[in-house]
Amino acid sequence: MPAKTAARPQTGPRDQAVSPTTVPPFGTSLVRGLWSVTSVPGTLGWTFLSLLATWAVFVALGRAPTPPILSALMSLSPANLLIDLPAAFSAGQGVAILGALAALAVVRALTFGVLIQLIHGRLEDGRPDLRRAVRRLPAAMSGLFTVYLIEVAAMYALLSVATQFLGQLAPLAVVAALYFLVYVPVVAVLDGGSLQTMFRRGFRAARLPGTRHLTLVMVYFLVFFYAASVSPFGFATPATPSPLVWAFGLVATLLHATVLGAVVYRWLAIRDFVTGDPAPRRRPT
Repeated sequence: MPAKTAARPQTGPRDQAVSPTTVPPFGTSLVRGLWSVTSVPGTLGWTFLSLLATWAVFVALGRAPTPPILSALMSLSPANLLIDLPAAFSAGQGVAILGALAALAVVRALTFGVLIQLIHGRLEDGRPDLRRAVRRLPAAMSGLFTVYLIEVAAMYALLSVATQFLGQLAPLAVVAALYFLVYVPVVAVLDGGSLQTMFRRGFRAARLPGTRHLTLVMVYFLVFFYAASVSPFGFATPATPSPLVWAFGLVATLLHATVLGAVVYRWLAIRDFVTGDPAPRRRPT
């Protein structure tokens, strides 16, 4: 007589899209990421306002972004350090560099801190709560500010070593940094905790079995560099970008926000498995 197999618990449509122990599929993650940003006018508006605020900081530092750089201003951390570090080191020496890095850290923490919380609200609660995001902003900015400065030091050292030993393959160091660190800002905003906890959870999420995380990172990195290198507007730096240049930058910014939404969506799907501390929360829709 054949052995009886245990019946699997019935799962609803909300549980079928994700698994508590695996990363959601590439297509599903991007679709949910795009939906989390574009389905709420306030989130979409904050995304574009963030681009404007970051552009203003670069102009104030004397590094008015070229069209390709404009398209990369809202790239995910730590890839955005590829444009932040040159801007900071062009500010001068010593205190001037530290001041530029502090200014960039503040604008990054402010823009991404609110954006991650708005995306989280849409994915987990069905709607973003701007008031809640503002209330949690000081804690989110504190974590992101510290994470940013640590990533600055790590990326500077990594790029210095990679340039010497890898030559033209040095961009692979950025892929590695994205692979291991892209979850850390999301963990910092949504979960908080000590720096050790943030980085440990980010590393563990990146190293879950399978290639889905690597696929997202590689595709994003290739598109990121493609968008920054094939701008139809050349490399001239206009005093004020034209409407077409802004349109190009906004489309690229929407791409970055979509991938950020995908990362947040994946973190919500795997968070309980990574942390080992299940909480009474709903899974992302």
